[in-house]
Amino acid sequence: MQRYRSIDILRGLAIILMIQIHCVENLSSREDRSGWLYDASTVLGSLPAPFFTFVSGLSYGLWLRKQKSLGRRDREITRVTLRRGLFLFLLGIVFNFCIWLPEETFNWDILTLLGTSLLFLAVGRKLPVPVLTLICVLILLLTPLLRVVGDFSAYWEDNAYTYDFKLRDIFFGFFTNGYFPLFPWIIFPIAGFVCGEFIVQQNRLPTRVLNRLGVIGIAALGLAGLLVAFQRQIPTKIAQQYASGLTEFPASTEFVLAMVGFVLISLAVLHRWVDARETPSDGRYMTALRRFSSFSLTVYVLHHMLILWPLWIYGACMGHEDSTFYWREAISTPMALLVAATIVSLSHFLLRFLDKHRRLTIEALMRRICDRRSDPATR
Repeated sequence: MQRYRSIDILRGLAIILMIQIHCVENLSSREDRSGWLYDASTVLGSLPAPFFTFVSGLSYGLWLRKQKSLGRRDREITRVTLRRGLFLFLLGIVFNFCIWLPEETFNWDILTLLGTSLLFLAVGRKLPVPVLTLICVLILLLTPLLRVVGDFSAYWEDNAYTYDFKLRDIFFGFFTNGYFPLFPWIIFPIAGFVCGEFIVQQNRLPTRVLNRLGVIGIAALGLAGLLVAFQRQIPTKIAQQYASGLTEFPASTEFVLAMVGFVLISLAVLHRWVDARETPSDGRYMTALRRFSSFSLTVYVLHHMLILWPLWIYGACMGHEDSTFYWREAISTPMALLVAATIVSLSHFLLRFLDKHRRLTIEALMRRICDRRSDPATR
């Protein structure tokens, strides 16, 4: 299967921006959270999650095409997809328990979202593209209503999600109230998977495919802009649900449309700019982005360890009853950005090592556990 540089660029930049925003959000003190640098960082930090989840669906679509070209049976593909989905979901639970501490086990992070989206695509991949598109539209329309049922605002304070260990809280946290709940965030991996159907046609219809992606992206971005611009002219009851402003938590209708549009435009531009060009080898920066992309799961877990564990350990050593005492109260925003740059640099050197010893990565562990072939006809 051809390796698409555009995908490596999008996912590599997404994981680097994740490091930046997680350092700023988790380390910046309360005083700094009202400054322009913090605001600029959080605006930029709104990009990585949509890009990362979108590319996960796109990558799965391309992986699926490769499996079919290798003659792998449909039932075996389904088994591998289900195993990968369960692996990512359980990894997300373990990640929350170990990194965010036990009381945050069910805060529903990106890993649990990616796992759930793969479980859906194990079956949903067989649906026609128009049906998958309709599912995304219905999710976008239903999400604000489900938030009302789940009492979303009661679980959020100072841009942080809190819950009790009750079945109702866990249930609504997973579907609508958590950091990255199923509604509406599963739209991004589904949209990415649908785009895979466009990308694989590039050799036959390069111009039409790219133009179609770009037009859809511009339309989605334009619709988001209209909702923001005419918010005051929309009836109040409708505006409260579908024109509440560009917010990531909760992911508003405008935010989802804008991010889908932006990622589609970026993909179309990059696909034309870098994938269509014949280059003898990757340059230094492209090689670095490819490594961040190839080991994005490993980097995702690692950078949280480097940010959060020192906070918990320092809080405990200072004698605070709550080990999370220094969370969002540790250092200034400029220092947090310096920490982010340091982690990116350390990750770059570590990835050079992991590129030679791939068996040590989370990606390799997932393949060993999930990709074993049980169908004799596919061996």
